[in-house]
Amino acid sequence: AHNELRPGQMVLALYPDTTCFYKAIVHTPPASRRQRDYLVEFEDESEPTGRSEATNVPQKYVLRIPDYAR
Repeated sequence: AHNELRPGQMVLALYPDTTCFYKAIVHTPPASRRQRDYLVEFEDESEPTGRSEATNVPQKYVLRIPDYAR
């Protein structure tokens, strides 16, 4: 499904320009099947809100966090 993850859901997402997955929160799921990116906010302790600015991450690099790992 092109939008199986909901806004506000905690996920693991590939951080831009790295090969590492970090915790993030879904800001906006893909709007259509043609749009393949999620808009996510990564955890960022250096920001007052605790989150980075929303960043596009391809759908294939956004993973649901298993319930046992939360």
